[in-house]
Amino acid sequence: LGIKHMTWASVLLDHVFPWAHSTDNSVARQGLIVAIVQRWQEMDLGNKHDQCKQTLQATPFITTVSGRTMSPAEILDPSSEELRLLYSSNGSAGPFPAADIFAALSSALRRGIVSFRQELSAIEIVERLSFLNEHANDDTQWECTRTIAEHVLQYIAQHVVLRCVPETMEPSDHVGSLTHAQDSRNQPRNSFFSWPATFGMPWVSEAASSTAPPPAPWSAQDIELVRAKLRHCFWLPAAPPPAEWHSPVHWAGSAKRLWRASDVRLVQEHWSCGAVIPLLCLETQLGLPSDKRLRIQQAFLDVLTIARRRSTSEQQEVAWAQLDALRGWWERAPVEDRKAQGVSAWFTNCLYRHVYPRLALDDEDQKKRQNTAPSEELQSEPLVETTHSIMQRLTPLYIEGDFVNIEDVSMDQGFDVAGLWQLPAELRSIPLMQKFVKRNFEVIDFGRALSRLWGRLSEAGRQQLNATEVDIAVRLAIALASCPSSLDVLTPDTLLVPTSRCTLRPASECVFNNMKWLSAEEQRKRNAVVIASGIDWVHNSISNEVAQALQVPGLNARVAAEALTCADGDSAEEGPSWFEAAGQQEPLTTRLRSLVRDITDGASMADLSMFKELLQNADDARATEVHFVWDWRQFGTQSLMSPEMGRWQGPCLWAYNNAAFSQQDFENITQLGAMQKLASGSRSSRASQIGRFGLGFNSVYSFTDLPSILSNDVVLFLDPHVRHLRAMGASAQKPGIKLRFLKIDVLDKFRDQFEPYHGLFGCDLNSSNPYPGTLIRMPFRTQETARKSSISSVAITQSDALQTLEAFREVSAQCLLFLQHVQRIEFSWIPPEEGPRAAPKSVVEVHIDVSQKQPMGSAGDVLEQDGDVAMQSPELPPAACQTTDLEALEYRRLFTSRTLPQSRERRSF
Repeated sequence: LGIKHMTWASVLLDHVFPWAHSTDNSVARQGLIVAIVQRWQEMDLGNKHDQCKQTLQATPFITTVSGRTMSPAEILDPSSEELRLLYSSNGSAGPFPAADIFAALSSALRRGIVSFRQELSAIEIVERLSFLNEHANDDTQWECTRTIAEHVLQYIAQHVVLRCVPETMEPSDHVGSLTHAQDSRNQPRNSFFSWPATFGMPWVSEAASSTAPPPAPWSAQDIELVRAKLRHCFWLPAAPPPAEWHSPVHWAGSAKRLWRASDVRLVQEHWSCGAVIPLLCLETQLGLPSDKRLRIQQAFLDVLTIARRRSTSEQQEVAWAQLDALRGWWERAPVEDRKAQGVSAWFTNCLYRHVYPRLALDDEDQKKRQNTAPSEELQSEPLVETTHSIMQRLTPLYIEGDFVNIEDVSMDQGFDVAGLWQLPAELRSIPLMQKFVKRNFEVIDFGRALSRLWGRLSEAGRQQLNATEVDIAVRLAIALASCPSSLDVLTPDTLLVPTSRCTLRPASECVFNNMKWLSAEEQRKRNAVVIASGIDWVHNSISNEVAQALQVPGLNARVAAEALTCADGDSAEEGPSWFEAAGQQEPLTTRLRSLVRDITDGASMADLSMFKELLQNADDARATEVHFVWDWRQFGTQSLMSPEMGRWQGPCLWAYNNAAFSQQDFENITQLGAMQKLASGSRSSRASQIGRFGLGFNSVYSFTDLPSILSNDVVLFLDPHVRHLRAMGASAQKPGIKLRFLKIDVLDKFRDQFEPYHGLFGCDLNSSNPYPGTLIRMPFRTQETARKSSISSVAITQSDALQTLEAFREVSAQCLLFLQHVQRIEFSWIPPEEGPRAAPKSVVEVHIDVSQKQPMGSAGDVLEQDGDVAMQSPELPPAACQTTDLEALEYRRLFTSRTLPQSRERRSF
C-alpha cells in the first residue's frame, strides 16, 4: 500500500511530544503521555532512547498539587521531606505532583524513565525568601511561617551559601554538599513529618526514587540576586533562649516575626544583648554535618554579612540597650519574681561580666574616632556619649540584688543597711566606674542615709532601731565626724545621730557627757535633768570626739546654759554673778593681725618684744617679780567649757607676776587703743606708766589665738575668732568670757580646763580666797590652728623657745634698768613628760638686790649649773644663772627722775 514504516521513536519525537506542547487539552495530553510512559519498556526506541527521555523530561503533562501543568524537569521530588518542608508541612503549596499522577508514574520513576528535581533553582529560592518577607510580621499564621523559615534557613545553609561564595569553594565542596543531601534523603527518617504515613499519601512510598538530574548551574546574576535577597529580606527566625537565660526576662527573639540579617547577632552574645536583639544559633538552627560545619558557618556569615565580632562602639550601644531593658523588666516585675531563687546571681553575672564592661568606649577607640575624617559610615554611628549623659544612663547600678542610685555607691565605703553601697570588686577595674563612682561618701550622703534609715523605721511602724541598724547608724556618725570640714552643709537641726534609746534624733536635741568626772550622785541628777528636758544622750558607742564633731552639745554647755540663766543665790532678773560674757569689743581679727605684724615686723624671736610688753604691764601693776614658764605638757580634753577648747590644751607660755588685777584692769585689758589702759589713772600715774606701741597685753597674740588671765577671783578667756567659746555666751560683740571661780567649783565642772592653772605659782582653785597674783596663759598655735588663724600663722616650737632664752640671757641685766618696780625676772622650763603638779625648773634668772646701799658695785657671781633640764630638743636649755647688778640701781634712780621724762633712752625702751 506504500505506507511508510514508522518507529516508536519517530512517532514520539515527530508527533506526540510536539502535540503535547501545543495542545490545550490537558486531560488528553496527560492521559496519552502517562500511557506512553507506562508502556515505555515495550516500545523499541533504538538509538533514540536517550533523546526521547530528554524530550519526555521537558514535556509539560504532570498536574501539580496547585493545579498547574508542569514538566518532570520542573517538578520537585515529593519524596524529599527537606523539599516539602520548604513550602509547608505536607508540600501542598509547592511544585509537587498531584497524588494520582504521582501514583501512575511510580513505576516509571523506579525505572528512571522520568525523574524529579532534588534542589531548588535560584528563582525558587528567591521566591521562598520573598514569600517569607511578605509574611514576616503576620502573626495570624505565625507557627506555619516560622516552620517554613526554619527549614528554609537549614536548606540555604546546606545547599546555597557555598554557591554564593564561589571564590572560596574547592571543586568538591558543592558536590560534597549534594552528595550529603542525597545520602541523607535515602536514610530512614524519624521526623514528626515523616513521609508519607503522616499525611496519608501511600502512593509516594510505592514510588522508587529515580536518579536525580544534575543541578542547573547558576549564573553570576543568579548568585547576586540570591545574595541580595538573603541580606535584605525579612526571613530569618530567631533562636529560642538558651538554657542559662532567665526565662521571665524578655527575650528579643520571642517576638512573632522574622528578621533581616542586619538585625541579628549570634547567640554567643546573648548575655550582652539577648533582651534587645534577636539572635541566631548556628549550631542548632543550621543543622550542618560536623565535617562541614565550621566552613559552612563561616560562608553563611560572610554571605549574610553577619560579623562574629562587633566594633567597640557597636558593643557599647547594644550594652546600653541591654542595660535599659533589664532595668525596665526589674521595674515592672513583681517583687516575688525579683526575689526568686537564682535571679540575683543571674543579674550579677549578666551585668558584671558582660554589660557594664562594654558600656564605654576605650581610650584607643576614642582616639581612633577623633582622628578619623568624617565619613558617611562614621556619621551614621551614634556620637560619643557626653559625661553628663553617661552619668544619667549609668544610674541606677545593680548592687547586692537591687538597682541603686549611683550617688549611693562609692569605691571604698559601704553601709548596706542604710542604703550606701560599696562598689563590688568585680566592677572596680572598669574605667567607666572609676570615672563616675566616687571614691568615698561625702557628708551629704551620710546625712541622706541616716534620714533614709529613720524614714524606713517610721514606715515600718517601729520606734527603735534594731542591733544591725544601730551599728550602721553609729558607723555613719563616725564617718560623718571624719570629715568635719564639710559638716557645715548639715545643721544640728537636720543632722541625725543615734541615741542611747536606739533612736535617731537631730544633734541639737541630743547631748554627750563630757563631765564624767562628776560624782555618781551628780551624774544621776544630770541624767534626770537631761531626760526631763526632752533631749537624749548620744549612743554610748559615740565617743565625745565624734559627738563634738557632729555639733552635739556637751553636758558642760548645758551646765553653762543653766548658769547663764541663773546660779545659786542669784535672782533671775540679775542673772548669774559668777559668769558673764566679756572680751574686746570691736572686729578683732583684722585689727590684731595688724598689731601683731607691727610688733613682729622684721623681728625674730630674739627681739623679745612681747616679753618687754608683759614686763612693762607687770611693772605698771607694781609687781616686783615676773616669771615666764615654757610649759610643753599636754592636758586633758574631756571636761572643757566647750569641745573646741581642746585645741588649746597643749604647750603654752605662762607669764606670772605677783601683783593682782583690779576690776578696772580687767576692763582696760579688753580695750584696744594706745592709751585705753590709762583712762582711769591720775595724771601722775599716767606719767609714770609706759609701754612700747601702747598695746600692752595685745602683744600676746603673736603667740596665741586664745589667751587667758587668772587673777584675784576672775579668770578671763579671750576668743577673738569667736570659735571656741560661743557655747558659753561669747559673741562678736563680746568675744570672750569672764568667770568668777570663787562662786563655782570649776575643778568639779571643768577639771581639764582648769587643771593647768591649779597648783602653779600658788594658784589653789579649791581655796575660798582670791589669788593674789596674775597668771597669763598663752597656748601655742599648732600647725593646724596656725593655718586657720586670721591673726597670725606663727606656730611656736621648742627651737623658738631656746632662741628666746639665749636672747634674754644676753640682755638680762639691762631688762631691769628701765623698770620701776620689778626686781626679779625668771625663765623656767617644764618638759612634756612631766605631770600636772610639776614644778617649773629655772633656766635663767636675773634680779636686783635693793637692800644694797651702795649705788655702784660689781656684778654678783654667776651660780653654778643646777643640772640639765629634760627636753625633746637635741639642744638643752642654758644653765640656771642669777645676776645682781648694783649699777642697775643707779641707772633706775636716774631714769625715774622727773628731770628725764622725755629722755631718748626712756622712749627707746
